[in-house]
Amino acid sequence: MAKKNKEYVILLVDDEREIIFVQRAVYELDPNIRLITAYNGVQALDHLVEKRAFENEMHLIPDLIICDASMPRMDGFEFLRNIKAVNEFKNIPVYILTGTEESLIKKHMLDLGAADCITKPIDARQIKPLIADILNNVGYEKKERV
Repeated sequence: MAKKNKEYVILLVDDEREIIFVQRAVYELDPNIRLITAYNGVQALDHLVEKRAFENEMHLIPDLIICDASMPRMDGFEFLRNIKAVNEFKNIPVYILTGTEESLIKKHMLDLGAADCITKPIDARQIKPLIADILNNVGYEKKERV
């Protein structure tokens, strides 16, 4: 997939208020990262297929997706199944946030194409190092804005 963005873009999909802590951690790590948020899988999928569910965001293909497993309308399983079926999106790394320790659920997410599963709740002090690890794992390099 050819890179269409000049900036690094993260799509964050979560219906819970913890989303603000992830947003803050991303900004503190690199304020040049473009963060797009969606509150359920339908809204995120709409963005990806250019239905423009986001009123204030131009259509950008994300470099990374962080998605909750349990959301209304379309859960993380369904969202992951949908995007991994589309050639344009199948290589985007997707990290799933899950409220369960159950290994079968995590294995199922990994089988569907998730890069990794992260167990919630996440201690607020651990969010920034966790996001830094994810960015490191996907090969993100901080660049100064020109």
